[in-house]
Amino acid sequence: MKIQEKIKYTSLFIAVIGLIAAITGCKKNGEKIDSDLRVEFQLQDDGENYNLEEVFRISGSTDIFVDKFQFYVSDFAMTNSDGETRDIKEISLFSFESNGKATLDFEMPKGIYENISFGVGVKKTLNEGDPANYNEEGHPLNTIENTYWGWATMYRFITIEGRYDSDLDGTFEGTFAYHTGLEDSYRNFSLDHEMRVKKNDENILAFKIDVEQILGAAGNALDVAAEPYYHGGMENFHLSEKISDNFLNAIVISE
Repeated sequence: MKIQEKIKYTSLFIAVIGLIAAITGCKKNGEKIDSDLRVEFQLQDDGENYNLEEVFRISGSTDIFVDKFQFYVSDFAMTNSDGETRDIKEISLFSFESNGKATLDFEMPKGIYENISFGVGVKKTLNEGDPANYNEEGHPLNTIENTYWGWATMYRFITIEGRYDSDLDGTFEGTFAYHTGLEDSYRNFSLDHEMRVKKNDENILAFKIDVEQILGAAGNALDVAAEPYYHGGMENFHLSEKISDNFLNAIVISE
């Protein structure tokens, strides 16, 4: 066979294989990944959407505005009506825009799902990994995200930063910055919620997060003026635990 004919048939073979792959589609857990899913988190205060840098009050005594908010989600998964869990994404970073919303797009199999689960934070196996393993562009654990503390404390799970007015005189006299982390701050979220994920449709899974609840939950509020910072130390680790617990309780599904 002539060289030109070999090239012709080789090219045809590659094209056919590519067509078959396109028709077959990618698979996850033996199912086609044939549907898009948009996951949204919207900050709220007193039942209304919260924009970053708007003022809200905690514990009746301190005015707060937040100018930076982000958090990691590990092992985002959904369980279908047959009791089979579909792993959607191992690690994601939700960073909030000025409108108080964070959105990411995923791909998954279509179906009827009845449970949503994920971890808030970076799971142990990834948290203890070498950050050099995640240096590809766009990876949520890439050090360019500026969420890696170092070998002793590893990744920041939740980042919430802003300013406070503790005497309610209209002047924000101080800043605060809470960066939760370490294995004991990792929290698991699970919620029973029925959702039909359709092919070629706009599938949106929307959550709300009560921003006031994170800092000022009744019985577990932070004294932001007295302890405005947490950056991974053990001497004030109770701040990381409070925020982690409050954050988990602040998440609800948008109906």
